[in-house]
Amino acid sequence: MSEMVEITVNGAQMQASKGSLLIDKLLDENIHIPHFCYHQALGKDGNCRMCMVEIEGQKRPQIACDTPIKSGMNIRTKGENIEKVRRDILELQLINHPIDCPTCDQAGECKLQDYYMESGFYESRVNIDNKTNHEKRIDIGSNVMLD
Repeated sequence: MSEMVEITVNGAQMQASKGSLLIDKLLDENIHIPHFCYHQALGKDGNCRMCMVEIEGQKRPQIACDTPIKSGMNIRTKGENIEKVRRDILELQLINHPIDCPTCDQAGECKLQDYYMESGFYESRVNIDNKTNHEKRIDIGSNVMLD
C-alpha cells in the first residue's frame, strides 16, 4: 500500500497516495478539471494543457495530468488567474478547430463544445472570413473521392 499524504485542494484538506497523479485524485473527488487528452486507463499525455492548476510554490501553472502528488501540496483549480490561463488555452484550441467538425455537429457529444459554453466565449476574436476553406469532395481518380 502506498504512503498517504495530506494535500489541500481549493481550501479542503484531503488524503492522497504519494506519487499518484494529481488529476486522478481530482477526478476521484469529483472536482471539475477540464481535460481532453487524459484518460485514467491510458495514462498521462499532457498535450492539451487544459488541466492546468495552480500549485503554491510553483512559478507558473502546472498540468494536473503529469504532476505527482507530494506531501503538503496546496492546489487551486479555481480562481481568476488559473481560469484566464485555461481560457487562453481553450481559445488556441478553438482557433485551429475545423468549423465543420462532425463531432460538434452531434451537439452535446464534444468536450470542446462543453468547455466553450462554460467559458463564455460567445464572441469570437477570429475573423472566420480569413480562415482557409478547402474544397470538399475532390475527385482525385478512378472511384476515389477526397473529403
